[in-house]
Amino acid sequence: MNRFIPSFIFFVGFCFCVRANDTAEMDRIHSLEAALRQGGFSGLLSVARRHHWQAPRMPSKWSVEHRPGSDEQAKVALAAREFGRRLAIQLDAAAPVVQELAPGEELNRQATLLCDLSDWCATTPGYGNLFLAQRCLDLAAVGLARLTASLEFPLAGCEKLAARMTPAWMGVEARALTLNDEAGTNLFAVGGTQAEMEKTWGSGGFLTREKQSGRTRPEGQAPGRGFIETPALKANLDFFERDEPGEGSLTLVHSWDARRYERIVNGLELQNVSKALALLKFRSVVGRFPEKPELTEAQLLQREKDIAEYAKKGIKIVKFEDAYSSPSEAAFAQAWDQRPDKNPQNHTLYASAWQAYSEVKSGQFLDQDTRAERMVAQMSAKPDPNAR
Repeated sequence: MNRFIPSFIFFVGFCFCVRANDTAEMDRIHSLEAALRQGGFSGLLSVARRHHWQAPRMPSKWSVEHRPGSDEQAKVALAAREFGRRLAIQLDAAAPVVQELAPGEELNRQATLLCDLSDWCATTPGYGNLFLAQRCLDLAAVGLARLTASLEFPLAGCEKLAARMTPAWMGVEARALTLNDEAGTNLFAVGGTQAEMEKTWGSGGFLTREKQSGRTRPEGQAPGRGFIETPALKANLDFFERDEPGEGSLTLVHSWDARRYERIVNGLELQNVSKALALLKFRSVVGRFPEKPELTEAQLLQREKDIAEYAKKGIKIVKFEDAYSSPSEAAFAQAWDQRPDKNPQNHTLYASAWQAYSEVKSGQFLDQDTRAERMVAQMSAKPDPNAR
């Protein structure tokens, strides 16, 4: 009988430690919430650094409901999710600030702070953590583009900020860890490739649809070309059901309770980051942002002469700048074509750079959530053609 006493003591001690850890995590979340409420992003990061706290794990609503763990763990998960929701709301409030600040040191400070917050959110693998990290980076990219478009702001400052735009958490490993955490088991290869991740996701989706349709395969028959079938996949088909977008615009706040696993599988790269980096590359190579093509007097005279000569033959010659949507796009193309050390691989980089520059100048270089909100507002403002 006595031989069971050590095991019982160990079990009780283990349960006590788990409960104590959950209580400590709940207290930590409440402290982080207070820091965010009182000191904003900088206050939050200050408290986190002082105590060496990583971001709490923020699972999806689906994961809490379908892979809840113990009652105490579920309570901690819900508290972490509410903290994440408040952080997402605060990020919405930061969007117009990044959009309206004049290009200069304060905008650079805000963009750097957003990069710091992005990295902190991603310190813990979690569904909400990844999307919050992405949201922060998208806002920081707006700051980078606006700073880069201002030749008065030092190029070195832009390059330092740009180095923060391609973090490791966008890679396959961090996304696989997050998806496995959501599923409650190892479905995705942590050390695998993007192609392997997509194959696993596609296979799970195929098996789910097959089960829902009621179709059966002969024993031992493979599911189909390009698909795999494992016991882990078959035991977790509910994880592969179609994503459920939130209501309204697909912003982080509106989709916080939704399930967007496929977005994580496909990758979290941002269009704003690509455009901002293209603009920075253009500036570093060309050194300026031309507004119209530059032709010498001799070149203009020769062009007019050629146009007249071909016109006599019934051939219409299109001017160089007429092939572009605007004189400034033509100027960007011309300047990029005249760059030293041409590389065919980035021949069309000027197009992304020009798009970023023109959007900055027109006030339309927006984070993706602000853009989505504006699109919904525009659609709502359109009159219904069926209305009487």
